[in-house]
Amino acid sequence: MIPAVDTRTQYDHLASLYAPVAILVYLVVTLTIVVVVVSGRRRRRDPSARKNDLRLEIAYALLLVLVVPVLLVFTYNTESRIDEPQARPVETIRVVAARWTWRFEYPTHGFAQRPTAAGPATLVVPAGEPVAFAGRSDDVIHAFWIPGLRFQRQLFVDHVNRWQLTFRRSMSGESAPCSFYCGLDHYKMRFRVEVLAPDRYAAWVRSREARS
Repeated sequence: MIPAVDTRTQYDHLASLYAPVAILVYLVVTLTIVVVVVSGRRRRRDPSARKNDLRLEIAYALLLVLVVPVLLVFTYNTESRIDEPQARPVETIRVVAARWTWRFEYPTHGFAQRPTAAGPATLVVPAGEPVAFAGRSDDVIHAFWIPGLRFQRQLFVDHVNRWQLTFRRSMSGESAPCSFYCGLDHYKMRFRVEVLAPDRYAAWVRSREARS
């Protein structure tokens, strides 16, 4: 059995690698521009200055050649850990996106969470346990995004995208927006995340089943 993956930790670790690389590239590019501007006049008079500029460009190109494969390998490994099946999920939820609402279906229990007059739909999940998702769109491309987990999946028409997530109690009450522009009312397309302790989640499921 594969242990549940903490997506937030995985992506934060990856970001900690990208951040210094991005700063380094920015500094190198800035330094190169400054050197070229300052030495512009001298370069026109001195052929050796052009050779120095060429060496600088080659060094920068070699830096990119070395850095890019490293970032690709780390990114691929992180995505692989997140995408591979985790521990056996305790729940399966269908995510249906449509302009401009979310619907969360619980097929095992025969009910669904929909928007109400009081507010957007609420995704209710158990804490600390893997939950399987199957998502699709009814119209255009939407993006299922939970900022607290650093997790996003795009949803398409006529295609089911599958993933697994494990939620922390501290995420309860988080507002999750669609992160892919989908039309004039895109800004309204949000859902809430409610994370319950396993025993409370089981009680909530029983109460929803009784009302369905």
